[in-house]
Amino acid sequence: MEQLTGRIISLLQEAGLHAVAEMPPSAAPRLEAPACAVQLEKATISPPGFAQYLGMIEDPVHGSTELYGARLESVAAVWIYSPTELGGDGCMDAARSVIDALMAQRELPLRGLSVVPCSYDARYDHFCAKVLLELQEWIYAESADEAQRFINFNLRGEFE
Repeated sequence: MEQLTGRIISLLQEAGLHAVAEMPPSAAPRLEAPACAVQLEKATISPPGFAQYLGMIEDPVHGSTELYGARLESVAAVWIYSPTELGGDGCMDAARSVIDALMAQRELPLRGLSVVPCSYDARYDHFCAKVLLELQEWIYAESADEAQRFINFNLRGEFE
């Protein structure tokens, strides 16, 4: 699942936002500007049919190859942390920037998006909000020639 959260982090960083993988368990640093932490909240894999068989794919090296996979439905969270000095408005401005960056991209198979409103966290003395991304993708693997084992995983959007 690091591949999925890594793609989200890259998209946010390309949009000029400070984004990292979920916050470490150590004490949070004192914020000088808004920052984002991305984490996977939920993932469900469901088989598409018999033995996860999706069909055949033409491979330039191996010829026709069987394709196996499953549907991955996931919820990723982008936590937005903002310094107290910027107030709740600064936190929500950062949340809007996150939403704009995610809505402008075409890489993630975004099925839904929701925002948990900004609140003040007295323990860390900052404001925080959360953007939830509902994603639906296919994960698939190609089988090797010698044995039925997975050799390469790829995440792709919904086939339509």
